[in-house]
Amino acid sequence: MASTTKQPVHTISEQIRKVQNFIEKRRESHHTGSDVDLDQTLFQVDQKLQEIHNEWAATPEEKSEWVKEIIAIPRPLVYRTARLTMDKVFEVVADYFKVSAEALGGARRSRHIVYPRQVAFWLCGDVFGFTMSSVGRYVNRDHSTAIYGRDKIRYLRVISDRTKRDTDELSQKLREIESNGG
Repeated sequence: MASTTKQPVHTISEQIRKVQNFIEKRRESHHTGSDVDLDQTLFQVDQKLQEIHNEWAATPEEKSEWVKEIIAIPRPLVYRTARLTMDKVFEVVADYFKVSAEALGGARRSRHIVYPRQVAFWLCGDVFGFTMSSVGRYVNRDHSTAIYGRDKIRYLRVISDRTKRDTDELSQKLREIESNGG
């Protein structure tokens, strides 16, 4: 006769530690949003942790479900906003530099296309929190291409007044669009 014993359920403190480690890793690797976004996310997590602590009579399965709910809390620091899409970022960048959005996603590597494309990579990654993998996929490129472009703009912002002005103006314009609902 086969034994049907269940695997041991982690203690609540182990589960809480896992959640805290998960959040810390997310914060370190993805936090590009505002501190308000981070505070809202951590407030939601704290509420759920309080619920767990207040319900010691709950079964281990219920506590385990709560941990899954904590991990499932939407994180603005990872997924910045549903209102502003990469389509919108690339559209605004294309309009600003007077090139087509299709050209930004195309295969051309001429300077008048590459620079705006790299600015869009920087905006998507550093300002609006999209992952470089998703940005690369969006333009049918490897994530390392998106990372290179983002990093190039980071460097140019330091040494070039033009790049600093372009990126600041675009960032401001996109934030206004975002705050108006997309």
